[in-house]
Amino acid sequence: MATLISEIITNVKRRASIPDNQVSFTDADLLSFAQDAFNEVVYPEILSWNEEFFLVRDSIAVRNSSNELKLTNQIIPFPARCFGRELREVKYKNSSGALVNVPMMNLEDQDFGDGAYTYSFTQAAPCMYVFGDEIRILGNLDNLNGQFELTYPMKPQVLVNSATLHGSITNITYTSPTATFTIATNGADLETYFPAASVTTKIFDVMRRSSGTILFPNIAFSRGGATSLTTAALTENQILNLKIYQAGEYPVAGGYDSDLYLMPANKTNYTPIADEADPYLVLAIVDRYLEAIGDTEGMQVNAAKMDKARKSIIKALAKRIVGEPKVITNRRGIKAFFRSRARGF
Repeated sequence: MATLISEIITNVKRRASIPDNQVSFTDADLLSFAQDAFNEVVYPEILSWNEEFFLVRDSIAVRNSSNELKLTNQIIPFPARCFGRELREVKYKNSSGALVNVPMMNLEDQDFGDGAYTYSFTQAAPCMYVFGDEIRILGNLDNLNGQFELTYPMKPQVLVNSATLHGSITNITYTSPTATFTIATNGADLETYFPAASVTTKIFDVMRRSSGTILFPNIAFSRGGATSLTTAALTENQILNLKIYQAGEYPVAGGYDSDLYLMPANKTNYTPIADEADPYLVLAIVDRYLEAIGDTEGMQVNAAKMDKARKSIIKALAKRIVGEPKVITNRRGIKAFFRSRARGF
């Protein structure tokens, strides 16, 4: 299970022997150290394994609800929460759900898709190039009515020392085009962010508590009552996919705990990493604390512990699929047929 930030701070105090009543470094200071350690050490380390952690997907519709072309200039800005402005992939999905890969081409080849050389998506695979803070699509979009899907690693969220910022999801229902999320309790900090009497909308992330993974980012919700929030931003198929993550299905009952939480967008009061990596995060925070108090000898000892913890989480998390890949052999082919009878000749 993902760990509350408050529990991480408690573990840091225990590791560094920081008394609760000391005044030099408050919990707010340790939270700041936690943010720095997560942003600068833990998050980049896990990303460097190239095992598809922290990936999210945005869908950019080619047309609006009035069937008018939205991407008239064929420009898609980089998502605001894209880490390092680094895209994992871009695909185009047509209205039937078929996917087409959108490869990247060099800036020097821009003329291939502009001016007299502009081609139709029906004649060639779509492509793109990166320019500044935007993705430029090459090709004629006039006959398209699907969407571009951008997959990218998300920026680290803002860590919050709170036990009441999230909403534990106990049920999800769907009646086109609206999904209704029922939450178990209304924590004080969540109510401050989105009061029950509010008539506006707020942006949330849908998080899986058992791994700290964000499943759907930046979803606009309206308040439907004391314990319900509604959204039209998710399709029926997305809701069906979301329900799979809850053991025992919805509504949550029969001794099962809710595994999905609503969290204010770009914030989290749980560590957004698998709990196997929590010890590494704690040591990285301790390193910041020891640096602040000028304990260079303690930093050297802690550095050795960090290296050991890093190697441990690499063993635990850095290979998502364990086992050697096996080549499937066609035992019914003509070559295999004659090979099996070779000894008889």
